[in-house]
Amino acid sequence: MNRKLLAQLNPEYVEVEIYRVPNSEVSKSDVQKAEVDEMYSFVGNKSNKRWLWQAIDHNSGQVL
Repeated sequence: MNRKLLAQLNPEYVEVEIYRVPNSEVSKSDVQKAEVDEMYSFVGNKSNKRWLWQAIDHNSGQVL
């Protein structure tokens, strides 16, 4: 997680969407360690950044 970047973000401009994948084969009790990756791109122009965060089960590689 990029904590330095998060400290600079204005909460008024942050939009969070969390989706649950239906019929996931991994239950919470199966996951012992997860990795979270972030990346960003822009829509239309560089001042309109959009972030994508993805959590992955460290052992199986499955997206959580």
